Amino acid sequence: DQNRTQSLLTSSGQNKIHMEDQAGSQRILMQSPTANSFIRIGAPNDPPAVYGQTPHYSTLQPDKDGIKLVTGQGFDIKAGFFNELVFLEKLSVMGGLDARIFGGARSILLLGHQTDISTSLVSEANLALHWKIGNKIEMKGSKKKVELETVEVAAVEKAIQGKIEKIRGQLTAAAGKVNKIKGQVNEVVASGTRAEGRVDDIQARADRVEGELSTAVETADHVKGELTEVVGEATEAARELKEAVGTGNTVADELTRVADDFKSVTSETFRINKIDSTV
Repeated sequence: DQNRTQSLLTSSGQNKIHMEDQAGSQRILMQSPTANSFIRIGAPNDPPAVYGQTPHYSTLQPDKDGIKLVTGQGFDIKAGFFNELVFLEKLSVMGGLDARIFGGARSILLLGHQTDISTSLVSEANLALHWKIGNKIEMKGSKKKVELETVEVAAVEKAIQGKIEKIRGQLTAAAGKVNKIKGQVNEVVASGTRAEGRVDDIQARADRVEGELSTAVETADHVKGELTEVVGEATEAARELKEAVGTGNTVADELTRVADDFKSVTSETFRINKIDSTV
């Protein structure tokens, strides 16, 4: 069965071209062990590295069907044109220098989203005419751009000029508002000066009222002293009146005793007169 599904061509130097037609393993393998290179088209069956050399390729896990080209030497391709179609994902990693030279025209059509991330210096030099249509947004930590000559579309320049004139008008209007605000500030300062004069007048009036109040307080203190003195005199008069009342009571008692004595003397006199009349 192996001879029926395989076609093997091997030289004495082990250069080989092998073809396999077995179902599930269809492939074409071209290998040059001396160049440490091979090309495989179809199902995986990659040859091992050449014995005694550093292995540049080995198959530890089965690969997917497709085309695989491996070489340990230089790689050179010359073609008249190049077409590439990628319908799903494409990942490219360059660890060193990437230099590209386009001798003719270059056109890029992007229908989806594009993200460019730069972690170091970015330098651009445009030595020819530069035409830009649409908007471009760039976010980078540091960007230096050198342009020797740039020509913009007249419509874009006219639009920019219109925006500049609009900004000038806004600046003029802002200057007018600033002058108006300055006038309002001066008016507020004048009002503050007038208010300060009124405050001084009110302070003077308050000082006068305070002086009059101090005078009234002194007068009240004087009246209080006189009132205290009058109260003292009234207290003394009440004490003397009390003593006088006591003296009056004593006199009344004396008068009562005198009246009683007089009454007694009168009775004795009347009794004596009566005795005399009887005799």
